[in-house]
Amino acid sequence: MSCEFFDGTDGAEINTEEQKKEEEKAALEIYENGEKVDQSYLMSNEDAVDKIVKDAKDSNDFYAKLNEINLVHTFEVKGGYAADDVYKAVASDASVASCEMNGNILTLTGKKDGFTYVTVTDETSGQIYRMSVDVKTLANKLYIIRPITDNSYKDYLTDIGKVGCNVSGGDADKVEWTTENDKIESIKQLSNGDCIVWKPAQDDVSVGVKYGLSKSDISIKDMLSGEASGAYPINNCQVSSKYMQNITLSDATGKGKESKFTIKAYLLDDKGKEIAKDTQTFEKNLVDNPYSTEVTFSNVKQLDNAEVLLEITTENNTYEPKLVRYSVFSDGQQVSGGTKVQLNSKSDGVTDNNIVYVTDENGKDINSLLIDKNETKKIVVNSCAATGHLIEIKTSGRELSAAKEETTYYDGMVNEWKKSVFEIDSKSTSTGRHSVEVIVKDSKKNILSTQTTPFTIANVTDLPSPEKPTSINFVGDLETPKLSAGKVINRTLKFNLPKVLPMKVSFQDTDDPFKKTFMIAIGNAGLDENNIVAAVTETINDLKDNKLTKTLSGYAFGNADFIDGKWVMTYTGGGIAGSIQYEFSFNNNVVVGFVPLYYGMKVGCSANIDALVSGGNSYHNQFVGLDFSTNNLKLTSQYNFVTDILVGVKGYVGASGGVGFDGKVVKLKFGVEGNLSVEYNHRVVIFKDLDKTKTYDGGYLNFSGDIGLYFEFKLLFIKYKKKIVGTGFNKGRSYRDWEKFPVGRPNLLEFAGMKTKSKSSLLKIAPKADEDWMNYINPYITPVAAEDGKSMAMVYTENLEDLGTINPAVSEYDGAKWSDPKVMTDWRTKGENQTVNAIDYAKDDKLEVLAFDAVTYDSAMENSDDISSSQFNTSANSSEIHVYVNGKHTKLTDNQAADTAPVVSVKNGKAMVVWQSDTYNLESMDESAVKDDMQGEKKLYFSFYDGTKWSDPACLESGEIKGVQAYDMDMSDDGTAMILASMGSSDLLKNRELYSYVIDNGQVKSVNRVTCNEAGETQPRVKYVTDNDGMFLTAWQQSEYKGEETSKVYVKIQGYNMSGSANDFSLDDNGEVAENFDFAKGGDTIDDSAVYWYSIGDDSLNHTYVKYINKKDSTLSTKYEMNSTSSESESMVGNTVTKEGDSFSVVSCAQPQKQSSGSDEDEEQPARLIFAKKQIKNELRNETANAFDQNIVPESNVNVTISFTNAGRKALENVTIKNNGNVVYDNYPISLKSGESGQIQFTYSLGKTLKNEEFDIEADNGAKAVAKLTLLGADLVVSNPEVTSTLSGGERVMQAVISNAGTTAMNENDSVRIDYSMADQKNVKVNPISAGAKWDSNKKQIVVSGKEAIEAVNKGEYILQFGYKPTFKDDADAIALSMNAAAYGSDGAMDELNVVDNSSSFSIIKPSKLYDTQLVCAAIIENGKIIAVKVTNQYETAIKKGIKISNGTGSKQINVALNGEESKTYPVELAVSGSIEYTLKDYNASESTAKPTATPAPTKKPAVTPVPTKKPTATKKPAATKTPAPKITVGKATIKKLKNKAKKKMVVTIKAVKGASGYKVMYATNKKFKKAKTKWTSAKKVTISRLKKGKTYYVKVIAYKKGKGAVKVFGKASKVKKVKIKK
Repeated sequence: MSCEFFDGTDGAEINTEEQKKEEEKAALEIYENGEKVDQSYLMSNEDAVDKIVKDAKDSNDFYAKLNEINLVHTFEVKGGYAADDVYKAVASDASVASCEMNGNILTLTGKKDGFTYVTVTDETSGQIYRMSVDVKTLANKLYIIRPITDNSYKDYLTDIGKVGCNVSGGDADKVEWTTENDKIESIKQLSNGDCIVWKPAQDDVSVGVKYGLSKSDISIKDMLSGEASGAYPINNCQVSSKYMQNITLSDATGKGKESKFTIKAYLLDDKGKEIAKDTQTFEKNLVDNPYSTEVTFSNVKQLDNAEVLLEITTENNTYEPKLVRYSVFSDGQQVSGGTKVQLNSKSDGVTDNNIVYVTDENGKDINSLLIDKNETKKIVVNSCAATGHLIEIKTSGRELSAAKEETTYYDGMVNEWKKSVFEIDSKSTSTGRHSVEVIVKDSKKNILSTQTTPFTIANVTDLPSPEKPTSINFVGDLETPKLSAGKVINRTLKFNLPKVLPMKVSFQDTDDPFKKTFMIAIGNAGLDENNIVAAVTETINDLKDNKLTKTLSGYAFGNADFIDGKWVMTYTGGGIAGSIQYEFSFNNNVVVGFVPLYYGMKVGCSANIDALVSGGNSYHNQFVGLDFSTNNLKLTSQYNFVTDILVGVKGYVGASGGVGFDGKVVKLKFGVEGNLSVEYNHRVVIFKDLDKTKTYDGGYLNFSGDIGLYFEFKLLFIKYKKKIVGTGFNKGRSYRDWEKFPVGRPNLLEFAGMKTKSKSSLLKIAPKADEDWMNYINPYITPVAAEDGKSMAMVYTENLEDLGTINPAVSEYDGAKWSDPKVMTDWRTKGENQTVNAIDYAKDDKLEVLAFDAVTYDSAMENSDDISSSQFNTSANSSEIHVYVNGKHTKLTDNQAADTAPVVSVKNGKAMVVWQSDTYNLESMDESAVKDDMQGEKKLYFSFYDGTKWSDPACLESGEIKGVQAYDMDMSDDGTAMILASMGSSDLLKNRELYSYVIDNGQVKSVNRVTCNEAGETQPRVKYVTDNDGMFLTAWQQSEYKGEETSKVYVKIQGYNMSGSANDFSLDDNGEVAENFDFAKGGDTIDDSAVYWYSIGDDSLNHTYVKYINKKDSTLSTKYEMNSTSSESESMVGNTVTKEGDSFSVVSCAQPQKQSSGSDEDEEQPARLIFAKKQIKNELRNETANAFDQNIVPESNVNVTISFTNAGRKALENVTIKNNGNVVYDNYPISLKSGESGQIQFTYSLGKTLKNEEFDIEADNGAKAVAKLTLLGADLVVSNPEVTSTLSGGERVMQAVISNAGTTAMNENDSVRIDYSMADQKNVKVNPISAGAKWDSNKKQIVVSGKEAIEAVNKGEYILQFGYKPTFKDDADAIALSMNAAAYGSDGAMDELNVVDNSSSFSIIKPSKLYDTQLVCAAIIENGKIIAVKVTNQYETAIKKGIKISNGTGSKQINVALNGEESKTYPVELAVSGSIEYTLKDYNASESTAKPTATPAPTKKPAVTPVPTKKPTATKKPAATKTPAPKITVGKATIKKLKNKAKKKMVVTIKAVKGASGYKVMYATNKKFKKAKTKWTSAKKVTISRLKKGKTYYVKVIAYKKGKGAVKVFGKASKVKKVKIKK
């Protein structure tokens, strides 16, 4: 075999050479101009061209330098093995930059803006180099425009893609370039006439070019710009030395057709001499698109002042002929490059040779001619006719002749045109608004036609201000029919509602001097007019949130129009609402059995008032002619204001067992079994009938239910029960005019009748149900707490049915719970049946005294269903008084008299007991016997404890006065006592009087008659205080009378000296304290004293309430709730309130009440103990903060209003306001008594960032609260309501500005919803016109949405236009349409900062009030014949009339049938000879009349506005010359100057917006333009007067164009400018 071996040494040598070569390889690098290039490379010529443009002037120099700059860059690649390496280059995006390799030379050529990677590969060494290239061309930065004139420049050359030029020859020096855009960085004109536009701010900048007299505007939009592969595109623009004007024609009615148009154009000097003329003829259809053409005037060398006159006609007169005249040159400067003309189409085959349109002296449309005192204004009537004619105008019943006439006719014209100038001054018309009729007569003064102008003359000479009413009629005292339920209820409910409500009116001027808007705040007495917005806002928010305030408050919106010499207020909406709580206890002189009706039945009525405030409406028209009993006058149709008030009274009946006892012997209770309701609806409709007021009222009462009422009393241990049994009932009773009201209000419930039965028996109380003693309290003998609240006395047993087991007891409170009762039994006499009837209890740090009465009874009585009088007499006369002093028993009486109802007082180791004594000898147990006994002789006895023993009983009142019904007693620190007693032997409550007794350490010192009047004084109470070195506070319930009916019931508190004489301290409660009141135990001074009571609250539960006594103000504080029962079926049957400082303890008893009707079961449920402790603090309630009606912007000052109620026991004199711990206002003076409300205002500085603020309120009485001020949120404002025009058939085009004046912008997903309403109609249908507005047919409202629309709302620039066809009422001079906007987000309605500005309203005056004549006629003459008559019905009502047309030699009658505000043209064949007269005749239906044709509504002549010339074309991309149809787009307005040049005036100078028909100037005193005013103008300079000196005004301008019909198309608003009125 053979083998071959490779030498390893030779291999090693080869590897070494490769290694060496690898080591010699260098890294790749890129160099440009000898400098190394970074791997991130920018290709841009912007800086280089910027330097060239800055110095550009000579075209040769500019283009030479420009040609040296390109986007072709060369680089040298270094590295690899050697220079002969092979390289390759690739661009990741060749459309951005291309690359080419030639050896090691890399060429990059930029093509367009963008980014690409360039990768260079050394294919020899295998190395790769990558660089990122960012290309920025001059696209949209460099524009070259080259004029091509009649004498064209020589050809422009392009050399290897570079720009070349030949600048010799031509008319370059005659071309001038300008711009209107201030933001263009550089615009240069080169020596050869080229225009360089460098870095424009936007891509639609217009550049003006002037060549000779020709001036035009060229937009750079669609021009070529920039650079591509080193080439710079040139845009050629054709210019001409001929003088040209651009004329754009459009169809104003949208009803025309293709027509043959002839434009006769005349260029006139300042003396009217013809300089040049031109004629253009073409056929076009203008309905879909306007058409633009040029008129050219040749051989025009120079113009200093000149006008263009256009006569525009159509073949067969398919459009009305039109004469247009406008200035083109002024003082050597061109002011217009053309105009736009709107033409009115005409009916087929009808020739109207009498054309009239009216302007002001400047040729502008007249919206309204305003004339003030000593002013003269001019009206210019432009007219044309085929023959000679003259013009007159008629206004305010007077015909006026022209002050100056000019006839216009130039060679070639079709018609003779006349310009008639009329001078109108304040003496031409009376004060008010007057229509204007233009009358066309022939040369013999025969009437050819009449036409009413779309504007009116507004003479404001001595225009009065509208009166401001200060009150609105309201209900007054409201009384229901009588409620009857046997003897228990037999009375009416009386509601003392206001007869009038105060109101404040704020009027707001509008652009129309005869129209004002108003806002009314109702029910705010003393309200400052500046706070009306805040008051109305609070009311609207309350109503929106269904809050019913305790005061009546309301609002109204509307318009005031000056009509027939007076201001007529049209109410667009409003309301009054409130909830007033009334409580009736039936405590008049009605007697049940033998006891005055102080029982515990209380009807708590909530009188909810809801009043509509409106103008005339269809529902209330139904009242016209009706005969009402409450008014002798029948209502006519002449009324303009209605207050329609519905008072809904819903009553609940509550049982308060034990309430109303008038004496401690007899205890009464009135309870409810079943359900009882009282409802009463009362309606008052008040009409303002011209100068008279008519009021109609009536009501409907219901006292209904499935009910059983029971009345019972306890006389000693005997219960007498009178049950009033009812079954299910539902009957009604109307009152006054209720049944005569038109259908529309629901009838309510009906009236009830009841029957009675009664019996007497021993008390029966259900057995104990559980082990808790606190749930087993005798409801007739309730616990009494000691002054310190730490112990209480009661009667207790495990079985209340067993009277013999009832004993006095005491329970102690350890701070957490009450102990089991400690029962006392050693008072009993062995072998006798005894029971306890009443107790009282007092304790201090030395003595504890429990007093009670006990009676002995026959055990046979326990099983008797009807107790006899002899049994009662024996038992009653066995009643004796017992006391325990520190646990030791003493029997104070032992006789054969009924000693009952002890009252005890303890002070400084001394005590006293007072009781009533009587001897019963009843012959029967019927009501009359008990009654006679109760009103007979009653004696008062007392016993004094000196610290060691009780004195013998002594008689205070031996029976001379008779009829002791109630009494109370308290002792002073030194042992002096006062007893106050209510006495009277009559069953009339008003015969009750008060007597006082002063006892000094057991000795009677004085007896005094306290009252002697026709009022009833009951429920006496006494409390000792240390004021004035010691005095007694007394209190009682006082019932005042008118006749036999109570008129006022209240608690009266009176101070008495220790001698028994009255002192200066006295106060009357407002009627809120109930008859079961008492002084709280505890408190040594007047200011530390309180009264308490219990009654049924709004929740139908029994509550205990407390009020402090304020010595300084002699008032009671606001009430504080202490505790309540747990359900409506429970009734409080007694309680005691004690206090220590501001800490209260309440011991109450609640007893379940029977809820089944008609039950004969006598057994009652036991009461349960309710114990509560409460600490009262001085506090503030109902605190709010607002900054309504202000401009909320960062770093500004706002006026903040903080409202609150003093809910503290003490008055406050000042408050301190803090924010984040910093004092905003220190010791703001505001004096509020307890329960009073007030508000404070201060200026607050906002920070750089808006946020919701919190203000700490600290009052000097220690009360504190936090008020939150919301500053972040949307706030829609509806402003500038305007009726812009009336379309054919009466539809109005209306508009208003909707803006978001809030601090939070709405986003594109939000929307604005607008509701429309009238006084008697909701959800009024309108037709939206504006972009972004649609009609929601489900919710019946306009919805504004979409990005552009919401952006406009945020900027305050959204103008909502809509159509509405009004229906006028016979009895109203105007109608009002109200619109209300609300902001909505994805989650529903947004919270807004202020809702007052969300509404606005439009008042539309009835046309019959504007125009003197209903029908106006215009003859249409052709070839010497009257071929037709156009008849217009100016009024809102349809009409059928015959019209006799006479020409002096013959006549013809036409029968006219026109709807409201409709025009028709009626064919007529009648020669023109002599005068033309029109006489109204009866409509003759049998006489045939040729079918009329509808006449389109007239459209105002448009303002003169320039339009752009043709677009230029680019050299790089040549295109055919084309004049596009103008789109309805409007440029952004600019305010050039804003100055305060004269007294209370400012002058706004506006930069002309191309193609604009006019400008809307808005001005306000705040940046958000809330309550902005508007001035419409077509001039470039406008003066606004009647401004306020010292105020800063903010101004913005919006340009508009007129679209089809009367619709305005608006552009973007200008930047806001401001000026301070210093002059």
